[in-house]
Amino acid sequence: MAGPIQPYSRRVAIAVAALLSIGVGVVVSSSSSSAAVTAVIGNAFGVSAPNITLFGGTQPAYGPKPVVTLPSTGSGTPITASDPSESVAFGPATLFTSGPVSVSTQGTPTSQSVTSSAMVQAGASTGCPGTETSCVYGGPFTANAVSSTCTANGTNSGSTTITGGVLATATDTGGNPTTTVDIPANPTPNYTKSGFLYAGSTDKETFTYTFNEQKTNTDGSITVTAAHDHLNGPTAKGDIYIGQVTCGLTGTVTTTTASTVKPTTTTAATTTTSTTVKPTTTTAASTTTTVKPTTTTAASTTTTVKPTTTTAASTTTTVKPTTTTAASTTTTVKPTTTTAAPTTTTVAPTTTTVAPTTTTVAPTTTTVGATTTTVAQPFICTVLHLLIQIFPLLGRFLAPIFNLLGCTAG
Repeated sequence: MAGPIQPYSRRVAIAVAALLSIGVGVVVSSSSSSAAVTAVIGNAFGVSAPNITLFGGTQPAYGPKPVVTLPSTGSGTPITASDPSESVAFGPATLFTSGPVSVSTQGTPTSQSVTSSAMVQAGASTGCPGTETSCVYGGPFTANAVSSTCTANGTNSGSTTITGGVLATATDTGGNPTTTVDIPANPTPNYTKSGFLYAGSTDKETFTYTFNEQKTNTDGSITVTAAHDHLNGPTAKGDIYIGQVTCGLTGTVTTTTASTVKPTTTTAATTTTSTTVKPTTTTAASTTTTVKPTTTTAASTTTTVKPTTTTAASTTTTVKPTTTTAASTTTTVKPTTTTAAPTTTTVAPTTTTVAPTTTTVAPTTTTVGATTTTVAQPFICTVLHLLIQIFPLLGRFLAPIFNLLGCTAG
């Protein structure tokens, strides 16, 4: 029998309140800059030595080089300048050398912003530390690169970057550093170190170096000098400025406050009425169906597989004998004739007296089988005679025996 049909409900929603929208004013403030800036200030240079004295004598001013200056009306594109190298030298005294130097400045009253920058890079110098041949050389100070930058946009800011900077704060009388200080890559404003160096065995020169030197000018602009060498003497006095930039605005940067009223939307609550319909149960008559069983017999199948015999054909391989005949080689050796230089040797005569010796040789009889052999005296004489002829040097020793036996030369 089928189960009962499950109940269902229907929810009917009826809106009894209308959606109300009410605008309420909310004040939001925003700021924008006014065009109160009337002029801009921008400047940058690589190196300047304006007031050097040596042994009390004033030297010609060097630089600033290279230099750029922003017009008071400004420039929307960068104003740039560069030099391939710089060298501050007076006679035999070299105070500063470098490689390429580039400077830039840009800004307008309308943008109310000024940015200036200076970059001093390494160049060939004999004053570089260790085995280095290229550096920014500033007496006791050396580096791979020195740069500075500044910005004025209502707030003045500046920074300095020193790459691979080292300052020798003391040397021996030969000018060789005995104390060194690593300069930070981004030194804090007005980072200062002092020291001394020997320009000669008795010339002890003192100095003070200021890195990331920052000061505010009377016109409100900011000046940043990457490295400032104060030469304190007694022989060399003055100032060397490396990588200096200036940024500023003339006028007042003001802001305007605007009020915006944003609408507010309020939504009234709604009322919902629910109607529930009771469930209805319906019972369906049951039906029974009987299905007779069916038996199916599958016919059996027999498959016979005949055996298969495979005979592999025999293979006979005959290897023919191989005869290798090596070519005959004939080597002919040419006769070599060596002629030795004649040598004459004079031997002093020597007298040797040999005492006569009597030797009796008994005859020897050898019996072989039925044969008897008797060695007679003539046989011994013949042997001695042959030995004397073959070995003449034995003659002096065998001759007495030969004579003793009564042998004859025949």
